[in-house]
Amino acid sequence: MKSRLSLDRFEGDKKQVAVLLCDDGSQVNLPKGLLPKGAKAGDVLSLSIERDVEATRRPLLVSQGWSRSGRSAESRLGGEKEG
Repeated sequence: MKSRLSLDRFEGDKKQVAVLLCDDGSQVNLPKGLLPKGAKAGDVLSLSIERDVEATRRPLLVSQGWSRSGRSAESRLGGEKEG
């Protein structure tokens, strides 16, 4: 999904929050550090959001104590898997 957003302004004590306006009038707040260097009020930015299936699976594998390689997370860290 790709959207175009207009950088409306910066807010906060140190102006570190970027207020972006969507085409439908809704607003999105992002940390200024996530914007391209030099972005300023009035700029139009493209935002792309994609689902990362592989990264989504990783926490499940780690929480189960196993990596994709079949080795337990504990053994890779020098410990032993219980059971």
